Amino acid sequence: MLGIPSVIAVVTRWQEESSTVDFGGKPVPRKQFMTWEQLREMQATGMVEIASHSHDLHRGIPSNPGGSMQAAATTRLYDYGRKQYESESAYRARINSDLRRANKIIRQRVGKSPRVMVWPYGRFNDTAVEVAAAAGMTIGLTLDDGANDASVPPFGLRRILIESKTNIGELRYQLRVRASGATENDRAQKVVSSPL
Repeated sequence: MLGIPSVIAVVTRWQEESSTVDFGGKPVPRKQFMTWEQLREMQATGMVEIASHSHDLHRGIPSNPGGSMQAAATTRLYDYGRKQYESESAYRARINSDLRRANKIIRQRVGKSPRVMVWPYGRFNDTAVEVAAAAGMTIGLTLDDGANDASVPPFGLRRILIESKTNIGELRYQLRVRASGATENDRAQKVVSSPL
């Protein structure tokens, strides 16, 4: 064990599925996700904090008459039948209901309410921040690049996304880059160009 404190964020709808999870439009066997028992065991070490990644906001929803899909946590739902956008009060109620449902499930399953909200797709807005804070989550993690310093608000903290292919060498590299103050804009980029 490396002794690195970490945060594991769960989409509670995915945790509650029995056979398959709709993961980015692909059916993924539920057994490829952590179980509540595994999450409780990790939390019991004192090194892992269980955070909310919402109940069902980690998906795209219709965002305009043209059929574009945008992040459910920050988008006013477009209703094709009525040809209108979700009102601010309906949007706030939808986000509130989702985050409170996720918190209730997490509290029931691991014994502790989350204080951290990991924003789906790293996206948030003022309404989502207010609703999350009212639900007890005053810390928010984004997908923004760079180091966290005193200028970064607690609801918009930057994070390193750890994926299955991330090894300890890659993690060390990512930490060194951020400690140097560099961002994605300062690093070499792989670019592909095609003729018009």
